[in-house]
Amino acid sequence: MGLNCFGISFSSPNITLDSDPTHQKLSKSGYHAIWKEWKENAVPGEGEQRGIAVKRMKYCLKKNLTELNLNNLGLRSLPDILPPCTKLDISDNQLSQFPTLSTDLVTLNLANNQWAELPNKLPPYLKSLNVQNGQLFELPELPNMLEFLHADNNQLHCLPEKLPTSLRLITASNNQITQLPEAIFDLFSDSKIVLKNNPLTKKTYYFAYGSIVPNISVSPSCLTKIEYLPYEPLSEIVKHWLTPEQQQFLEKKWLEIEQEPGAKEFSKFLNQLANIKKSSIRPKPNLFLRELSPKIGGMDSWLYDLVNSYPLRQKAFLDYGHF
Repeated sequence: MGLNCFGISFSSPNITLDSDPTHQKLSKSGYHAIWKEWKENAVPGEGEQRGIAVKRMKYCLKKNLTELNLNNLGLRSLPDILPPCTKLDISDNQLSQFPTLSTDLVTLNLANNQWAELPNKLPPYLKSLNVQNGQLFELPELPNMLEFLHADNNQLHCLPEKLPTSLRLITASNNQITQLPEAIFDLFSDSKIVLKNNPLTKKTYYFAYGSIVPNISVSPSCLTKIEYLPYEPLSEIVKHWLTPEQQQFLEKKWLEIEQEPGAKEFSKFLNQLANIKKSSIRPKPNLFLRELSPKIGGMDSWLYDLVNSYPLRQKAFLDYGHF
């Protein structure tokens, strides 16, 4: 167990100067020469703590550490090359241009800077990316292994059309996003997307608000003059999946069922499914629907079975009434 730039990280035998092509031909003295020139070119009076940054970079290089923290040093630029590492924090500076990034990076914190755009190609093994509080209008193609994306408080108008299926969390609140890409529904059913305070179209808002594949969090304040859609009662919402003949045959029975305990909450669940069904975007079914589908052979037959079995109804009310 070694020390990081602040004395609390660890060294990794897998990180070497040769593990990244950008570092293969650079000696220790080569790094030092680049950093020395960068330090000496600082503009007096701008408050950059380049001396501290160079000390931390040298220490990381010497100890072959996995982490480099250049957070909150008032930096307006970075040297052309940084020491190889897997975790880089350059947040809370005044940066607007990128250095050469190590291809070994797994965690990258770029928050609270002045980025107007990101590199077209991000490190391929990146799992966590934080670009909060910047000036970004769009995001590049994201690495295939990315799991966590934090992009709140930018000027984003959309999310990338292609999203890594590995993503488990996206936070992009306080942007200018109006619609969602279809790739959202390639994510895990327990993935979470937080999109509060975005000017979503009404159609997108209602879809996201009722979405359970995956968990999409939005806020009503993102819409102006919003007209809240009321939940349809159980006897009405089931008609979305029934033929006219089935509706007529079962109407009286569903009117009776909607008076049973748990029916109101179950109706809300069906309203959410109906929102998805009516959307022009066709999501993949999430885990609980995949589990149900072999058993019920479709919503219409499942609803028919519910009509004829009180125990089955009570189980459904209990299982799905909390969504």
